[in-house]
Amino acid sequence: MIIDFNKPQYSYIDLISDANALAQTYSNIMQNVTIGKSHDNRDIVMLKLGTGKKYILFCAGVHGRETINPIILLKIAEYYAKIYEEFYKVKEKFENFLKNPAGDFEKQYNRMIFGKCVYELLRTYTILVSCKINCPNMIKKK
Repeated sequence: MIIDFNKPQYSYIDLISDANALAQTYSNIMQNVTIGKSHDNRDIVMLKLGTGKKYILFCAGVHGRETINPIILLKIAEYYAKIYEEFYKVKEKFENFLKNPAGDFEKQYNRMIFGKCVYELLRTYTILVSCKINCPNMIKKK
C-alpha cells in the first residue's frame, strides 16, 4: 500500500508524492491532475478515479485545521483502485470456489460482491478526490 498512516508527519511533499505514486500504480483507472493553486502558491491535487460519465466530488484540506482528511481520502482512493484492479482475480477465484466449495462461502461471496460493486461504481462514476494541505509540515501524530 502506498498511503502510510504510520508516518509521524505527513507534509505537502508527502501528499504530492503519494498522489503521483497512486496515479502511476493505478494508471488504468486513476489520473493525478492539478486543479489550481492555494493562496500560498502550492498545487491543489485532484485524483480522477474511475471511467464513468457521472461525477462524485470529495474534498479534503479545505479548512486550516483539517489535518487527517486529505490522507484518509487518498487511502480510500487507493483502496477502491486496488479493488477495481483485483476484481477479475477475485471473480475467478470465486467461480473456482463454487466448483469446489470448501471454507467460508459467505466470506468469499461477500468479497466478490463488494468487488463487483466497486468495479461497477467506478465504471459508472468518476470520483474526483481533491486534496490540499494547508501547512507545509502538517500532520504530527499525538
